[in-house]
Amino acid sequence: MRAALALSMLLSACALDGQGTLNPGAGAEGATTGGSGGNAGTTTGGTGGTVPQDDAGVDAAPPKDAAPDVPTGPCLTPPGTCVQSVPGGWEVVGFAVDPGSACPAGFDQTNLKANPTAPGACDCSCTITSPPCVTGSSQTYDSNSSSCGNTGAKLDINGTGCNSLGFSGNLSNYHKAMPLPVGGACAGAAVTDSSKLLVHAATLCAPSNACLEEVCTGTFPGPFGSCIRAPGDVACPAGPFVNKTLVMADVTLTCSACDSCTVSATCADPKLAFFGDANCTSPVATLAANGTCVPVTGNGSVSAFKYLVDVQNAGCAASGAKQANLAPVGPVTVCCR
Repeated sequence: MRAALALSMLLSACALDGQGTLNPGAGAEGATTGGSGGNAGTTTGGTGGTVPQDDAGVDAAPPKDAAPDVPTGPCLTPPGTCVQSVPGGWEVVGFAVDPGSACPAGFDQTNLKANPTAPGACDCSCTITSPPCVTGSSQTYDSNSSSCGNTGAKLDINGTGCNSLGFSGNLSNYHKAMPLPVGGACAGAAVTDSSKLLVHAATLCAPSNACLEEVCTGTFPGPFGSCIRAPGDVACPAGPFVNKTLVMADVTLTCSACDSCTVSATCADPKLAFFGDANCTSPVATLAANGTCVPVTGNGSVSAFKYLVDVQNAGCAASGAKQANLAPVGPVTVCCR
């Protein structure tokens, strides 16, 4: 009897809900309530506090902290061993000749010149300073026969002006005079063609402090090499930066001297014109001066003469090393890995 009464009490406390599901507390409203503010489907443990559950009614795990952001891209390495090993007076730079692109953003760009050449920029020119064919000595010969076997006066000639014989007298029946050599003089000069000066573009990129180590070690991406620079034309220091390039703000071009010069001409139809007065106003005879013995066609005492010649194709030619000398302006030494 006591057992039957206990079972009846338990069944009345655990009534079936409308779906036929066992619903504890359906017969005793609020039996599981431990405070106000509890939501259906949750177990309340105090005023307004709830523990989240998954779809199966199991308590869900609390959310984990998100993974920290990892920086990406260049310039991640702070200045270290490489930068510290750069000698004093040198600066870490990125460097390229004819790179085809500008320095990366945030780098200080300097545009210079490199590898100057000047093929064919130097030549020689000349100027005739003393005319050809009219300077020198002409040896004369004479006789009363066509042999011209007697040695006569040597006439010193300087130009085509009037020259004194140094004596007065009559000419022999036959006369021979030797022509003057081409002679003459000229001066050579170097000719510089600046349009043939060729240079390459050189770009130096000075990194910010954040990028120094990566540029120094050569791990920074792009067309620019890992280098150091110093003002002037100096030797590269010991270490990994041993490949030297001299760059400059500008370059001057000069050419070596043309120190040799020769004159050329054709000295055609040379003659000696003899005069009876010191001013060459009273002509007596004009004779060939080509080394042949010719009869004297004039008669009378002579005291002065002129040397006459038809100078053709006069010119000169200068020669020299034709060496181009290139001098940097504002030189900077760049040494790369």
